Amino acid sequence: MDRAVVPVLAVPLLVTSRMQLMLPVQETPFISERSYNNEEVIIDGDKMPGTPAALGASLAGKDRGIFHVEKAEYWRFIHITLTKGPYGVYVKDSHNNYFERLTTHSNYETGFHMQNSISNNEIVYLDTYNNADPRNNGQNADGMAIKEGSGAGNIIRGIRSYENSDDGIDLYEFKSSVTILDNIIFDNGVNRWNFNPHRGDGIGIKLGGGSPANRANVNHVARNNFSFRNRRGFSDNNMPGDMTLIHNTAWKNREEGFNQRTSMATYENNLAANNAGSSSLSKQNTLNSVKGKGNNWEKGGSWQDADFKATSTSLVKGRRQADGKITRSDFLRPVDGGNYGATTHWV
Repeated sequence: MDRAVVPVLAVPLLVTSRMQLMLPVQETPFISERSYNNEEVIIDGDKMPGTPAALGASLAGKDRGIFHVEKAEYWRFIHITLTKGPYGVYVKDSHNNYFERLTTHSNYETGFHMQNSISNNEIVYLDTYNNADPRNNGQNADGMAIKEGSGAGNIIRGIRSYENSDDGIDLYEFKSSVTILDNIIFDNGVNRWNFNPHRGDGIGIKLGGGSPANRANVNHVARNNFSFRNRRGFSDNNMPGDMTLIHNTAWKNREEGFNQRTSMATYENNLAANNAGSSSLSKQNTLNSVKGKGNNWEKGGSWQDADFKATSTSLVKGRRQADGKITRSDFLRPVDGGNYGATTHWV
């Protein structure tokens, strides 16, 4: 049960500086900041510093995020939209928080960003899209990021991250394991802003990376995720560790569906199809030091769109249900009934 609820009324809010939460450690139960009576709340950061910052400019840490959450514990943030800010949500050195049904779109940095000491936070049913950073020609604006830090127990679940200038989900230089479950990631890394040059990577789910000195062995778990029409579907980005990928689908990414070059990894019941411009199952992935079973490419041959029950992306783009889940469908489910790939039938 929540200890207290801070309601936010459903009127458009135009803010000129960050809404900062720097809170002392407190005991459970939670304090909630949520929309009043489940109404839609939109917080517009278009008058804040850095909206947008000039090409090559810096952005002070204190100016990051419409919601700037620092040293906060046991808070819930529910059903709020944050748009046109220098980051939508920026979380630093915070633990045991819960974020549900937020929307972060059209921000000038990453939509939802966490870094430094970060543990036991859960991000659920987030929609994050159309975020881009003009000051870096699109290099760093992800939909969702947990980066440059460490801390156990973080979960990203049921989010949709799409049409961002860089990656869908980015775990760059994060040195602890993260669970990535039931997410739909697509159309990231496409230059919709006429950046010249466009510097975004466009990896759907990036499982680490960074300079050798800032990498660490991590055991990320990615289960039941869709990653499609990005530059790459899934990549360890040269991060070491022993990762687990189960029941994921990579479809129509411009390069590989799965790219696992450095880490050890277990792959079970995954599906890759029509990536890198090829229907040949032997050309879908770049996998080193991977053990696995039950993946669709193990049988060889080819895979066409006709081998799926449904391919219309409208099935996963619609309005969420009241509980935050998306409507169940046969999107990218195999006609042959094989036990591989992701499903929208979330538990």
